[in-house]
Amino acid sequence: MGDCVQLRILRTQEAIVKILKMRKRLSNAQLQTELVEMLKNMFLPSKKLIKEQIEWLIEHKYMRRDEDSINVFVYMA
Repeated sequence: MGDCVQLRILRTQEAIVKILKMRKRLSNAQLQTELVEMLKNMFLPSKKLIKEQIEWLIEHKYMRRDEDSINVFVYMA
């Protein structure tokens, strides 16, 4: 994997955690909107990249899906 791709992955993870830390809980649509806004000066993250990083962050217990709504994410401290 290239350095550029690896850097984009890390920047995407970092931005997702930063957004969720501020908001505590957020819908998928809101998260994607804020993420694109936060990263637009560096690069435009693809939906595939965002989805993969959300899944990675869920697996590693940085965030979880809300029990009542699968499209809502909750930050885990």
